[in-house]
Amino acid sequence: MRHLPLITALIGVASAQGASAGQFEVWAGHEKGRSVTVLVTFQGDGVTEDAQLDLGFDESLEFVSAKTIVDGSVCVLMKNKRAIRIVPPTGGGTPLPVKPVEYCSFLFRANLSKGDASAAFRHEFIECASPTGMHACEYRVLDVSESR
Repeated sequence: MRHLPLITALIGVASAQGASAGQFEVWAGHEKGRSVTVLVTFQGDGVTEDAQLDLGFDESLEFVSAKTIVDGSVCVLMKNKRAIRIVPPTGGGTPLPVKPVEYCSFLFRANLSKGDASAAFRHEFIECASPTGMHACEYRVLDVSESR
C-alpha cells in the first residue's frame, strides 16, 4: 500500500481547517491495477465523545478487507447494505482527539482500472455526540488516486 505515506502527509495539510462537532475524512486512492485503498480519519472538536460514519459503495467496488488502526475502533463491512462502518473508540467521558487520527483502512478491488475512486462512495449515516447531546458532524471523501 504505497498510498499510505502520501495519504498521511496530505491529512495534516487538509485537516488544518475547523469542523463542526467533528469531521470524518475518507481518503480513497486507486493504485496501479485494480486496488483501491481507503483510509478514514476523524478530527474532533474537543467535546465530541462519540462518532459514527456509515459509507456506502457502489457496484464498481468489491470489498476485500478492513484493518483497525487504533485499538477499540470499529472498522467493518455491513454486507446487507454494501457499506462500511467507522466508529472511533468511545466511552469513558473522554473527547475524541482534536487532531486528525487515522482509525480505519479498507481495501477494495475495483471493477474499473482507473477513475476517481471517491466517486464510488456515498453517505449512508453520520452521527456525533457529546455529553450535551447529538451534534452535526461532517464528512468528505477525497480522491488521491495515482495518475496514469
